[in-house]
Amino acid sequence: MKEITRIHIAKVPYEIEVQAKKEIEKYIDTLEAYADDAELLQDIEIRITELLADRGVKQSGIITTDDVTSLREQLGEPKDFMGEGDIAIGPSEAISSEPTRKLYRDKDGAVIGGVLSGMANFFGINAAWTRIIFIIILFASFGVALLIYGILWIALPPAKTAAEKLQMSGQPVTLNSIRELNESESQTVSKYEQAKVIRKFITILLGVVALVASICTVIFTAMAAIAIIHVNGQEHFLPTVEWNYIVAYILSVLSGLLLATLFALAAYAAFRREFTKRLLTAMITVVALGVLTVGTAVSLVGFAAWQTSEQVRRDTKERSITLPANFSNIKNVTIDVSSNIAVAYVVSDKSYATLESLPTIGMPSITVNGDSAMIQMKANADVQYYGSYAYPKLTIYGPALDQLTDERGDISYRSDQGDITITAKNSSAVQLQGTYGTVKTNLDSGSFDGTGASIRAVQADLRNSASLSLGTVNSLNVTQPDVCPSDQQTYISARNITTKKIIINGEERSTTSVSTDCSQIEIGDPDQDSGIDTQE
Repeated sequence: MKEITRIHIAKVPYEIEVQAKKEIEKYIDTLEAYADDAELLQDIEIRITELLADRGVKQSGIITTDDVTSLREQLGEPKDFMGEGDIAIGPSEAISSEPTRKLYRDKDGAVIGGVLSGMANFFGINAAWTRIIFIIILFASFGVALLIYGILWIALPPAKTAAEKLQMSGQPVTLNSIRELNESESQTVSKYEQAKVIRKFITILLGVVALVASICTVIFTAMAAIAIIHVNGQEHFLPTVEWNYIVAYILSVLSGLLLATLFALAAYAAFRREFTKRLLTAMITVVALGVLTVGTAVSLVGFAAWQTSEQVRRDTKERSITLPANFSNIKNVTIDVSSNIAVAYVVSDKSYATLESLPTIGMPSITVNGDSAMIQMKANADVQYYGSYAYPKLTIYGPALDQLTDERGDISYRSDQGDITITAKNSSAVQLQGTYGTVKTNLDSGSFDGTGASIRAVQADLRNSASLSLGTVNSLNVTQPDVCPSDQQTYISARNITTKKIIINGEERSTTSVSTDCSQIEIGDPDQDSGIDTQE
């Protein structure tokens, strides 16, 4: 049985074997004789407590002779301090294991909190690199990196003792390295003090930026809230889903105010130059509430949109339309419908029509006079149904046409035939599909799209900002005004003209692309240099 006594090392109480006490006291006394440096000896004692903790000897634990032997092996012998002069330092004795690198905050090299400087020491790089990388991440993450920095500021302990500073940079903690660190710090001015002015400027700048961001966020949230009420004040939503939009609206406003609060907390911390755990908890709480409110608002709006689309889908029906008895003999059709009503004419041996729409949309009027038919539909296509727009689609099946006139609306025509004449007025749009011989187009502020059709020849009469789009054709003959208002230039594009000739107002042009005062004609890919010839 070994006799146990009590000892204090760096003010930490331990139980210790009597023999071990004698050895460690002798060891420390010898160090005092060689070192003659109270601060150095204090750092060594702190290091002894850390090494004892690594061996499992905590406060009030029992120190054995084996523990003392291990301490001497790791720290080195007092004779290492012997040399020329009283403070000469001899060679360092290596520790028994590889140096331990630990992450601390470097307060000596800090600009703000020492997090980035500590990381630089940990990875063995210049602190300027970690700061540059942090600034890049800060902008890329839209400020989220600043919150992470605050968390690390709270979580990482500062390197206070000589042993912690050596471990931060991965250096061995020996008597020699502790002595060298203390001497270097006593001979140089602390980098922390040198950066005091810079730190103050940066924190004030961050505080101002955060405060301005908070005020701007409040203003933007208020303006957005008022704009939503102004724009949607007259809308009529389905009563069973209206609460979704109301709650989402409230949560959206709340999320904006939470973001403003987060910026305000950041400004408060910057102006005080103090980042406490209580402040960090408040910021994390605000962020969590913000994520929750935004996520809930998006979910509610998404659910309402899905519910609306499902309601529209259930109520949309396809209804059959009874055509006049002599509709199968028509050769000419005139379309006059409201905007945004999709009309499709499909050449077929049987004549019939269908309307795919909501029940609120009325049926079209179809009249036949000889070989001509008039199709009219005056229903308002902009009717809002359950808070959503749903447009009707009118599909007509009938004989091939010699002439198609589009007074208003959008129509697509599909056939395989010889010649056809297309007239488009009043900003209407005609789309052609199939195979044709010669297509004559009369466009008065209307547009014609033949890119989906095979057409041998095109004769185009264009006026008032008309637009003609083609695929590959054999020939193109264009008649257009010689004089026009500056805002009524016609436009023609074609993938290719196999004859490499364009006839404009009776004059043959061999250029691939032509630009005049009243028109712009582009042949081929407009993004490629095709040698455009500009002629007046």
